[in-house]
Amino acid sequence: MWLITRRMMRRDLGMMVPAGIAIVIGTLFIATTFLFGNTMDASMRRMVTSDAAQANYAIVPKDDDQTGLKTVKDLKTKELAAVPGVRAVRSNTDFLVDVRAGKTKSEGVVAIPLADPAMMPVKLARGSWPKADDQVVLPGPAAARLKLSPGDKLNLNLSSYMLDQSQGSRTDGGPGADQVPGRLVSRSLTMSGVSSDQGGMYDNWGGAIVLTPKTIDALMGTAGLGDMGNLPADIVYLSLSGQGDDLDGSLASLRKLLPSGYSLENRHSLEDRLVRNAVGGQQNFMITFFLTFGILAMFVAATVIANTFQVMVARQRRHLALLRTIGARKGQIRASVLMRSGILGALASLLGVGGAIGIMALLGAARVHMNSLYFQLRLTPAVFLVPLIFGITVTVLASLGAARAATGVSPLEALRPADLLENSRAGRARLATSLLLMLTGAAMAAWSLWRVWLDVRGRTGEASAGGSEVVLGLAVMGTGLAFIGILLSANRWIPFLLKTMGSLVSRIGPASTIAVANISRNRSRVAATGAALLIGVTLVSTLSTGAASAKQTMDGILDEHYSVDVQISADGLDHKALDAIRRIDGVADAELVPQYAATIRSGGEQGAGMTIFALNGNRIDGVLNTKVGNDRLGQGTVLLPAGLMDNHQDFHIGGSLGLNLLSPTRGGADDGPASAAQEQTQTSLQRSMTSLSAPFRGIEASPFYGLADPSSLEGVQAQTTQIWARTKGSPTVSVLLDEVRNALAGYSAVSVKGGLAEKRQWEQIVDTLLMIMVALLAVAVVIALIGVANTLSLSVLERRRESATLRAIGMTRRQIRRSLAVESGLIALSAALSGMVLGHLFGWIGAYVVFATKGRVAFPIPWSTGGVILLVALLAAVLASVLPARRANRTPPVVVLAEE
Repeated sequence: MWLITRRMMRRDLGMMVPAGIAIVIGTLFIATTFLFGNTMDASMRRMVTSDAAQANYAIVPKDDDQTGLKTVKDLKTKELAAVPGVRAVRSNTDFLVDVRAGKTKSEGVVAIPLADPAMMPVKLARGSWPKADDQVVLPGPAAARLKLSPGDKLNLNLSSYMLDQSQGSRTDGGPGADQVPGRLVSRSLTMSGVSSDQGGMYDNWGGAIVLTPKTIDALMGTAGLGDMGNLPADIVYLSLSGQGDDLDGSLASLRKLLPSGYSLENRHSLEDRLVRNAVGGQQNFMITFFLTFGILAMFVAATVIANTFQVMVARQRRHLALLRTIGARKGQIRASVLMRSGILGALASLLGVGGAIGIMALLGAARVHMNSLYFQLRLTPAVFLVPLIFGITVTVLASLGAARAATGVSPLEALRPADLLENSRAGRARLATSLLLMLTGAAMAAWSLWRVWLDVRGRTGEASAGGSEVVLGLAVMGTGLAFIGILLSANRWIPFLLKTMGSLVSRIGPASTIAVANISRNRSRVAATGAALLIGVTLVSTLSTGAASAKQTMDGILDEHYSVDVQISADGLDHKALDAIRRIDGVADAELVPQYAATIRSGGEQGAGMTIFALNGNRIDGVLNTKVGNDRLGQGTVLLPAGLMDNHQDFHIGGSLGLNLLSPTRGGADDGPASAAQEQTQTSLQRSMTSLSAPFRGIEASPFYGLADPSSLEGVQAQTTQIWARTKGSPTVSVLLDEVRNALAGYSAVSVKGGLAEKRQWEQIVDTLLMIMVALLAVAVVIALIGVANTLSLSVLERRRESATLRAIGMTRRQIRRSLAVESGLIALSAALSGMVLGHLFGWIGAYVVFATKGRVAFPIPWSTGGVILLVALLAAVLASVLPARRANRTPPVVVLAEE
């Protein structure tokens, strides 16, 4: 039987190639997913432990430690370095400094102390590490901005922000309490080298300033902050030598020096814990998420395989009947079909795994990376076994129907010129199963939507009982079951839809009439052809709709959460400063915003402190990201964040909010801002305002804050004035902040805050996920198009006798080609339109379940994507009919009729 199987495979090799390609793509996708997971794990370990450099041990806080942040001195780094077997020690600490070269300055640059080069969290890009206390290494972006090279001079002092924080915390008359920020003498240093990040915490800075410990001691001593030992630190990295008893002795000595609440971990344990904390279990979820697409791809491939083997068996009907006549048993015929499918699955799966390994190897050799994710080839057993087993299993299962059909008729019956496919009809059991699946799936999806709706309405006791993961899982399972039910009944509704559409084109000409008649002749063949494209288009449409909804919804959530991109504070901000900010490339709009201090009156008593920002009503939507409404803020009203209104019962929409506004007292023009003591003794001005809720958050202020029109604050002197700026495009955060500081070079105590950095980080995550989805869509589209091309080609080959008969009675070759093009075009159009409708519905369901509790969900219709889907489906279907039609037209009708 093996010899017969091999000959039959060789004979039908051309028919099996498309099915093999579908398997290759599916298994390649699955293998690539596992390889990507290995790469992600390695990159994540590298990223979370990049600060550790070549350290093999670390002293870290315990998970349940509540003792607060330690200092370098608390962590006993000097004592740790003296333990036998310890080669190097580095405390994980950093601070901010300001750098000036000529008239150019760069403020708030992160700096770290020099340690053993093997332990440094940044690498040296060029030059050398500081060899003396008057040398410094600058990060690449700062060096480029200041136009400095190794050997150049610069001035450096502690950041004003760091000094302000230190001044605010020194109220007990301790060391440095009499120091005044801004009176420090800058230290003159020589640049010895340039640093760059290794993919860790200094990635946004491009590296870090590196100073010797003695230089840090001098800077902190000048500021009255003691020495480097007073810097906050959370981890100590260690490089230990020795093995066996020597290593155990070193570890025992180190454990005796551990601060309270700290533990000693080796590198592998540290990586495991940091990765677990960093991804929060999401890494396995992402791999499962990607594998889901691989399984869907293999499901599409299974449709292609099933159609291929069904037509192959139908074409080999006479040959198989002859084998039965000369003594072959049913089991042998069935084994022959399954053997062919198994061989096809094994060979194609091996090619898919090999292709995935080759792709990842090329990406690793080219050092391709996305942010901190560096592609590299890391092989594990799952990379080989899962795709191979899955590919063979799916192929064999997909061919079971063909194997059963091959043995379902008697030899004499098979010798007659009948078509198996035309005799196969969907029975009542199949229809009942499809209806049951659709009703069950619709009920599960509806139940999930109802639970989410309850949660959104605040009935958390009812809605949260099952858990959000259960609700999401049931929604996905419900839509999946409903879609399977729709596929099972495709042989009923697809021909009906095609008949309706065909009635519109059947009278155009004889070619169209023949095409519509051919569509109506065989439900199973038309359903199989349309189902292959329906699966792909539905998947594409679901993801594109879900992605568009996620993008718009997340944009709204981020705009609301980070309502102000850049919040600038400085002494004496005025319209000149405002004009300078507005001229910065990347700033869409900016406005001066006075800031007032107030307390809330509650029941005749003074309550909590509150910050009031004065913003003209018609400028709100220009400065804030979220759309509040320019007509909502008027005299006598105050807009409060929606979250504040929801979480505190003392605030009511339309209620009266009593405020005591504090107007600072200044002794003279040269005096600085009023001190806290001055504010407490001054007389407050009372205001009663109507409180309204508005969708904004993320403004740097006290826990209680709001927006009021300047007309409501007349007679009150502002505590200070800020500039709020809204950005446009996707500016680089570090560059924009440097440009802001440059524009305000003539102002003192400049502080730049706001949600821009966090917002950009989230936007990058969303954009990256959408990019990954686009790549997944490409795989689904390719497999779906292969399925369409294969089933159309096989159906055309089946009808060679029909085509020859039509040509014999006078139909031209052009009419044959046109007939096949119309037929395939109608099938593609109906399947594509159906898939788009289902995809939009599924995408909206998924978006609502995922995002409804986080914000207002957008339900967009991606018209451009839909147009591309229709165009691609039509072109692919028409092209799929070209080669088979050409093959049919090339052979004379007499030869075809004689062969049949």
